[in-house]
Amino acid sequence: MVLSVVGKIRYKNFIIVTWVGDHSPRHCHVYKGGRLVLKYNLEKMCPMKECSDLKAIKIIKQLVAKGVLK
Repeated sequence: MVLSVVGKIRYKNFIIVTWVGDHSPRHCHVYKGGRLVLKYNLEKMCPMKECSDLKAIKIIKQLVAKGVLK
């Protein structure tokens, strides 16, 4: 399977990435300092795994509300 980046958003100290052809559910990967800090389910609007970085979750919700991240 070949994946390609659909979107890469730099916001404050975070990089948010979405991929074409990635597994379901539709989600994004959030990196901080080069480290994956969050995988966020964009269909259910919740983290896919436990996340202690509440700022990352808040940023994803803001970007979805603004229509920047779908």
